[in-house]
Amino acid sequence: MSKGATGTGTVLTGGTEAVLGTALRTTVSSGGKETVSSGGVASGTTIRASGVEAVLRGGQATGTVVSNGGQAVVSSGGKIVGAKVLTGGAVTLSKGAVASATVLSGGADVVRGTASATTLLKGGVETVSSGGKSLAAVVSSGGTETVLKGGSATGITVRSGGTLLYAGGTVTGATISTGGKEAVAKDVTVSKLSVGSGVTLIVSSGGTAASTVLSGGTETVLSGGKIIGPVTYKGTGGTLSVAGTTKIAFTVSGFAKGDKIDLAGFAAKGAKLTFVENKANTQGTLTITDGALKATIILFGQYVAAGFKLSAAGAGTAITYTSATATQVLAGSH
Repeated sequence: MSKGATGTGTVLTGGTEAVLGTALRTTVSSGGKETVSSGGVASGTTIRASGVEAVLRGGQATGTVVSNGGQAVVSSGGKIVGAKVLTGGAVTLSKGAVASATVLSGGADVVRGTASATTLLKGGVETVSSGGKSLAAVVSSGGTETVLKGGSATGITVRSGGTLLYAGGTVTGATISTGGKEAVAKDVTVSKLSVGSGVTLIVSSGGTAASTVLSGGTETVLSGGKIIGPVTYKGTGGTLSVAGTTKIAFTVSGFAKGDKIDLAGFAAKGAKLTFVENKANTQGTLTITDGALKATIILFGQYVAAGFKLSAAGAGTAITYTSATATQVLAGSH
């Protein structure tokens, strides 16, 4: 299609189309390919069943719908606006490519360029790779934003049921709503995350969370996950859940009435506790045993042994503190 020309309703089944002018409502499938070159505009293209839309430098695609094995590939200097990516569809942004207002509804995109204002619905997955940038994405229920090493996400909003996966990249200015989830991938360490009320932080096997602050939220450490530094309870209603059964030892600050520690691998029926405060009354050691299982928890602050209670939490054991007379000491102040 020559520069200045307009084509409407073309169907490419295994064929090819080169767009230098304007292509409207093209359908690409069965190995067909639409190539949008410099100065070309493709609007309302539908891509499915092994069809491909290639947007080259200076080309633009608007309102593309990608589904069921279809792909849109945007090269450096190319632009795609308002794409809708359905189940089985995929969009790939090369370094220097730009996407805006993409909606991922069961489909996926891989970002090595810049993606702005992506909306992730159920089944939608955005993966921000090395060199890629995600700006102001919104992750709704069932959507997942993954930020790999060298990638960055700025101003992301995670709504109830959505997930932000820390996979080695940089995340700045994230807002996690009640019901939203954060997760730490294997071989990744995140530090000083604040987990708000109704929010869950999941530390995967091989992942590490350092110096987490629980502001009414929940930190769930799966078997093989690690926590280092103190877990600080701020306010009330925070929960730390630890799933492992070997070498369980961690430090807690600010633990008070209304907070909870769950040991998911310890049966409440057989669990026993001991608590020993140091001579300065600034910290103590809480030890929980269940047969051969042992967990050692250092608590900063002044507590009494009688204030700790064990109860069933599913198949595991919950630890609470029932006395209102404890004096909490923040880590680093003792």
